[in-house]
Amino acid sequence: MIKYKVKDNKTIAYFDNNGDSDLYTWMQSITTQVMKKLNMSKDDFIRFNIQNIARDILINKSNFYGIAKCSPDDYFDIDFGKEIAKQRLLEKFYKYRDKVLVQTIKKYNIFKEI
Repeated sequence: MIKYKVKDNKTIAYFDNNGDSDLYTWMQSITTQVMKKLNMSKDDFIRFNIQNIARDILINKSNFYGIAKCSPDDYFDIDFGKEIAKQRLLEKFYKYRDKVLVQTIKKYNIFKEI
């Protein structure tokens, strides 16, 4: 679930992580999506160690959110800011998900139809 913080003409979108670290939340979500895209079983998941691939790609990432800033000259619209921040969050998430997907395919020479 995506949550928002709004402060000083800035909207931040982030995934609700239920107290887990942002890195762990993103690793879990990305790992699950990669498994689905590659039609992998839990045995494949263990064998291919996708979670480690996800961790290696995400470990140096500094932020796990999307931000929308309003120019001081513009009218601040909370709903519009939420939509932009959400889009930026999802773009970032899918970019890293696709990196994990490509690395998994390259590392294990998986040629399943996606």
